Amino acid sequence: MARQFTTQAPSTKTHRISMNLRPTAGLLGVLLAAWTLVSVDLPTSTAAEPTFLPADESPAPTKPLEPQAGLAAWKARAGFRVELMAAEPLTMDPVAIDWDADGRLWVVEMADYPNGLDGNGKPGGRVRVLENTTADGPYDKSTLFIEGLNFPNGIVAWNDGVIVTAAPEILYLTDTNDDSVCDHKEVLFSGFHEGNQQLRMNGLRWGLDGWIYCASGSHASSYGSGTKIKSHRTGELFQIGSRDFRFHPTTGAVEPLSGPSQFGRNTDGWGNWFGVQNSFPLWHYVLEEKYLQRNPHLIAPESRSLLTKANPRVYPISEIESRFHSHQQSGRFTSACSGMVYRDSLLFPDRQDGAVAHSFTCEPVHNVIQRNVLTRQGVSFTMQRDSADEAVDFLASQDRWCRPVMVRTGPDGALWVVDMYRYVIEHPHWLPEAGKQAVAPYLRAGDGRGRIYRVVPEAGVADPPVRLGEQSTAALVELLDHSNGWIRDAAKRLLLETQDPALETTLRDFLSQDRTPLGRLNALYALHGVGKIDERLLVKGLADPAMPIRRHSLRMAENIADPGPELSQAIANLAEDPDPVIQFQLACSLGQWNQPFAAALMAKLLPKHLATKWTRTALLSSLTAENIAAVARSISELPLENDSVREVYRDVMRMALALDVHQPLLHTFSTNLGEAQDLARTMIAIDIVSRLPKSQREKLPAQAIAAIPQVAQTSRDLIASDTAPTWLKSLAINSLFLVPDKLSADLQLATQVLQPTVSSDLQKALIRRLGEQSTPECCDVLLLGWSAYSPQMRRTVLEVIASQPAWHDRFVQALRDRRLVAADIDLALQQRFLHHPAADQFRVYFESPAGSKKEMSSTTILVDQGDAGRGKIVFQKNCSVCHRFRDAGGQVGPNLGSLTNRTPKNLLEAIVAPNKSVDSKYLNYLIATIDGRVISGIITHESDHSLTILQANGESTAIFREDIEELQSTGKSLMPEGFGKSISHEKMADLVTYLMQQD
Repeated sequence: MARQFTTQAPSTKTHRISMNLRPTAGLLGVLLAAWTLVSVDLPTSTAAEPTFLPADESPAPTKPLEPQAGLAAWKARAGFRVELMAAEPLTMDPVAIDWDADGRLWVVEMADYPNGLDGNGKPGGRVRVLENTTADGPYDKSTLFIEGLNFPNGIVAWNDGVIVTAAPEILYLTDTNDDSVCDHKEVLFSGFHEGNQQLRMNGLRWGLDGWIYCASGSHASSYGSGTKIKSHRTGELFQIGSRDFRFHPTTGAVEPLSGPSQFGRNTDGWGNWFGVQNSFPLWHYVLEEKYLQRNPHLIAPESRSLLTKANPRVYPISEIESRFHSHQQSGRFTSACSGMVYRDSLLFPDRQDGAVAHSFTCEPVHNVIQRNVLTRQGVSFTMQRDSADEAVDFLASQDRWCRPVMVRTGPDGALWVVDMYRYVIEHPHWLPEAGKQAVAPYLRAGDGRGRIYRVVPEAGVADPPVRLGEQSTAALVELLDHSNGWIRDAAKRLLLETQDPALETTLRDFLSQDRTPLGRLNALYALHGVGKIDERLLVKGLADPAMPIRRHSLRMAENIADPGPELSQAIANLAEDPDPVIQFQLACSLGQWNQPFAAALMAKLLPKHLATKWTRTALLSSLTAENIAAVARSISELPLENDSVREVYRDVMRMALALDVHQPLLHTFSTNLGEAQDLARTMIAIDIVSRLPKSQREKLPAQAIAAIPQVAQTSRDLIASDTAPTWLKSLAINSLFLVPDKLSADLQLATQVLQPTVSSDLQKALIRRLGEQSTPECCDVLLLGWSAYSPQMRRTVLEVIASQPAWHDRFVQALRDRRLVAADIDLALQQRFLHHPAADQFRVYFESPAGSKKEMSSTTILVDQGDAGRGKIVFQKNCSVCHRFRDAGGQVGPNLGSLTNRTPKNLLEAIVAPNKSVDSKYLNYLIATIDGRVISGIITHESDHSLTILQANGESTAIFREDIEELQSTGKSLMPEGFGKSISHEKMADLVTYLMQQD
């Protein structure tokens, strides 16, 4: 629909308001508060407005710029210009904005950042309403709507009021006497974490479905948390963990989403959702939590597609400011926030298919907003900067006080920028002690200032936005076809709020006409929102020429438990759809139906998508007791030499037994063990059976238990064979240690495998198998060949030993006998042993870590004498397991090739004292499992049923929640302290010299 804006005077009637929320952070350690539904009358505020110091009286080392000077400090890409829409005193400390249905701008102001108005947490957040009384140009009227909120950070309009996030609550605020001042407050949800203000729930956005979507804000602070959120409308409790979530403002329902996103969760308008984290300017959520959580037997993989490497470059024009940590990341994303997709055609062409889009991400530390181009590839996207923005980012300021924290597509199609305007934007929580002391006098410098800008084409914006609050139902339906995403969302919201009896007929008429794909999509969801979608419309939608219409018609069809013949056939037709997004969505949706057609489709699709990670996982999430037998049959016909086939066959068999479906197991045991394929399937089945709890094994057919000794003996013979293929031997490894009276034979065979002449893959499979046994003699076997192990093999063996507390006495004895020495064991593993309950045994051999300024200064003197060639050897021995540099090394820790500002001092501080400043994504966790193991590493993914932990040796381990006995964070980085004392100053100098080189 063409832009048809009209200019009208501000209305004096009750306004419908739109606000953008910022939800609270993680839930770890937060106790559920017993709040009840709150509905109170609030007095009109009489508090004095905050004041701000003139620029020449600022206490900070540099001076702030007055608003017009701040405007002049911006540099936009050629063809665009920046306009100042509001500044102090009209708005102060802004962090989030949204518009109401009548065009007013609502601003959330976090005046209490970072430590409260009094430095001790005193709330001082505000919501303010800005108006333009001349209907043209900047805002000229400001009304304080409410104050005294607890670090508010988001806002969205709903009904006759606004919803605001202010941890620990999500609030519904209204103005009942039409004076633009809040006089009624209702607590919708409570129990959210109140930790660091940079890790709180945030990013409220309307979804196509009429639910409000929120970022959790946390990264690691909520893993394992039992804290639950209370919906005051229903009285129910919801466990969110560290995930994002969505809620329905009318019903009070809450559902977890894939996540977490740190500061901003946004959509492109086609149903794709994107998140952000300080080191990542944008990622795409591919797998949705609602699909992953329905199958409790699926170990969920990472649900997001990372569109960049960590800490990609930014291109500022401001002078790089002093940093107190992460020195090596100057000139790179370290405070990425509010990553969003532009949703209009005013600034950039809109292809109307979502295949190409433009994203924007704020980087407040570097005073820039970066633009990237998204291009659909498969079921996700690629992302890269436009070459036109190469020298300087799309929007950059020379003013180091400029702190862009939110960017949005406005109703006018312009790009709106919220500038909190502070001297210090980093929260002191993340600073080392020296940094905290250095910035303490200036923490609130800039308090009382703030600016809101918009970016427009050089030709400007032709018309002001429409006033949606005055539109009829028919007019609002027409706006579903508008080119602007905010207007489409607001029109649909108002239609769902009004519940006009004529809405269904108007929407059906709309859909019968020639409309854009976005118009059709929003009209379908409006019908869906009022419960008027029928099978006839869905059949038509499933054949729509626009891929997004087919995709979302399929999603809406999930609500029909028993599809009729015509709808079932339309769904089945999508199995031949050429678009990978449709194949993926079909894989997700099939698990919603327990009909024969769904089982047949899954059996057809899974063999086709074994190598397609996202679609394969979606199909596994769709497995149920009703369809798994058919799927197992289709997979059992595929050759097991293929790694993907073996992996999927194991998953399907494991899930079948977990679902008490024994038919696939019985089929396996009816085959000929002399055939390699049949033997392989049987060994996989036996391995799964052996891992079942005793209560489940007792339910299995006797044939399965009776076969274990025979399969175990066949496996021994296979391992000892000189002709059997390695892939088959690796399967046979898992049949060792199943028969107690054959322990001696299995240990002897294990000793033969752990020889230098045997393939490393087979040795690693055996080491993992040994690590699953608590028998102390297994530790002896691992240590027996120590002198012949490669460095990588030693690390793998030590990781396994560290995970088995039952073996630690044997390990101490080996140290005592000097079969191995402390120098053989890297510092990270030494520290793990020092955290053991019997740590006193290890202190004799491992020195407690302690860095010092003396170490650093001494090494600094030697850096000039360092040798990069020798430093490379030091890196390979001590660092390459976790870190990558110059195209070599692991991916556990930060990629050292992305370091900037490579000074000896900065590098030494990061190496010697890694815990002075710990990025939450690198926090180390300890997980104790019910079988007695302790696993250490970084949690990389969380779902309703499982956690995935990345260990220091680069191996990922997925663990079901039901198998976790205890989970806790060490509060420290995975990188150990004391490294500076573990090598000589000369070697440290060599290492630093090597890292000073450009990658």
